[in-house]
Amino acid sequence: MSEQSPTSRNEPLPGFNSLFLPLILLEVALLAALILPTLRGVAEHKALNERIHQQEATLVSAHNLRQKADSLFSKMQGLADNGNPIAQQVVGALRQRGLTINAKQATPLPPR
Repeated sequence: MSEQSPTSRNEPLPGFNSLFLPLILLEVALLAALILPTLRGVAEHKALNERIHQQEATLVSAHNLRQKADSLFSKMQGLADNGNPIAQQVVGALRQRGLTINAKQATPLPPR
């Protein structure tokens, strides 16, 4: 009984006696740890770009409204400068509310 069979308890199974399997498992875990946050970041980037694109129409319409209001206020300022009493009252009320009228300044487009 001194001879041992090839599948005795003291001998490791074939293929598991090296560091190959633990290293493969470690590499898979490391790769998953790097890929998952990257994919999450890409998804967030895509969502942010979609939100920016959705807001573009709102920004353009707000800019157009601001240009029309600036045009109206500058014409009102011109009437007030020419002595129109009602226009002077409106300009005075706007100043009391903290609105300043810049007749010569154009409204810049919002940044994209």
